[in-house]
Amino acid sequence: MLRAGSVAPVALCCAAAFGQGIPVPQPVPVAFEPPEFNDICIGPFGNQTIEIVKDCTLVTGKLEKRYIPGPAPDTWLCVVDKEDNIVAKDDNGARDKGNDKASGIWSSDGDSDGWADILTDNGDGTRSLRLIVTGFPDGFDGDCNGFFQNAPHGQIGEWCLNVSYVDASGDEIGTDYYNDEFKTGAEAFRVNFTAPQGTAEVHVQIDNTCGRIPFCGDVDYMCFSGLIPLESYCITVVGGLDEECRPTDTQLCWLNKDCEVIGTDDDSGPAAGYSELCVIADVNGNICIAVSGGGDANCDGYRDEIIAGRAGCETIDCGDPFDVSHYHGVCGTYTLKVAFNGGNVSNGGGSEPCQVSEAASRGDVNLDGIVNTIDLVTLLANWGATTIVP
Repeated sequence: MLRAGSVAPVALCCAAAFGQGIPVPQPVPVAFEPPEFNDICIGPFGNQTIEIVKDCTLVTGKLEKRYIPGPAPDTWLCVVDKEDNIVAKDDNGARDKGNDKASGIWSSDGDSDGWADILTDNGDGTRSLRLIVTGFPDGFDGDCNGFFQNAPHGQIGEWCLNVSYVDASGDEIGTDYYNDEFKTGAEAFRVNFTAPQGTAEVHVQIDNTCGRIPFCGDVDYMCFSGLIPLESYCITVVGGLDEECRPTDTQLCWLNKDCEVIGTDDDSGPAAGYSELCVIADVNGNICIAVSGGGDANCDGYRDEIIAGRAGCETIDCGDPFDVSHYHGVCGTYTLKVAFNGGNVSNGGGSEPCQVSEAASRGDVNLDGIVNTIDLVTLLANWGATTIVP
C-alpha cells in the first residue's frame, strides 16, 4: 500500500488480480490476500506511477501483513447427550465445507416429535445441540476425548464449525458458528448451542481449511515520473514504524524497465533500518523502485540467506513458499522522500526546499519542525490508511 503526499491527485487502482500477490518463485501454490495494486511491478506509466510535481514530495506506504492457508486437520465430530453418551459421530461427512477430511452430520426429525433427533431435551422446553470436535482417529475407540487408545490424536490446525437449523418446511431459521484450533494435538472441544424453536433438521459441518497463518513478506512496487532525465535523485526512507513501534527495517531496490533489480540498499538511510538509493532517472524522467523488508536484497519477499548443501540453490529464495520463516518478516509503515541529489526536487514544480531527511525519522510526522502529540495522533489515526495529509 502506498500513497503520494504533497502531490497532485494520482489515480491508483488495482492492477493485480486476486492470487497474483507477492512475486515468488514459480509455481505459486497459494493465493495471497488481500491483493494490492502495487503487489507486482508493471513498469513506468502504469497504475503505480506517481508524478513528482513539486519539491518536498513524500510518499507513504505500508508493508502489509499477509496470510497463507494453515494446516487442514483431519477432524472427528461427535454429538452427545447430557450424560455424555454418543448420539451420533462422523469422520468425513462435510458436504460443502473443507476438504475430504472434514466432518459433518445431518439430522432430521425421525421420531416426528417436532425436533431434530440429535437435539437434547433440556427439560425446560428447549433443546440443545451438544457437540465434541476432536481429531482423527479419536472416536474410533468409542469416545471423543482427544486420545485414541491413550495416545493423542495428533491433529494440528484451525477449524470452523458451521450449524444450520431448518424447520419442517425446509426453511433455515437460524445458524451458529464457532472456531478454534488444535494446538497440542490432544484437544477435544465441547460446544453447546441452543436450537431455535421449531428445529426439525440440523446440519452440522466443519470447515477444516479455514485456518490462516500470518506472515510479513509484502513488497511494494512504484515508479516516479516527472523527474529531470538523466539526473541523480535520492529516494530515502525518512519515517515509518513496524508493529513493535520501532523504525521499519526496509530494503529499497532500483528497477529497470523490465522490473529487474539493478541496485539495492538496506541500511544507508538516516535511521537504523532505513534505506536510501541515489540513482539516475531514465531518459523519460522515470525511476522505478521496490520497497521490501530488510535483508531482501532482490526485493522478492524472501530473506537472502545461504542454504547449505542444496545443489543448484544458493539463496533461501529457492525455499518452500509455505514456510513463513523464509519471508523477510517485516510489517510496518514507511515514508519515502524523493529529492534531487542536490537537495531539492528541481523539476519545475516549485522552489520550496525539502525538509531534512532526519525530521520524520525523529518523529516529526507532519514536518512542522516540532515533535509533539500532534505527530503521534496523526500517525495513529492514519495507521494503514492510503492517505495521510500532514
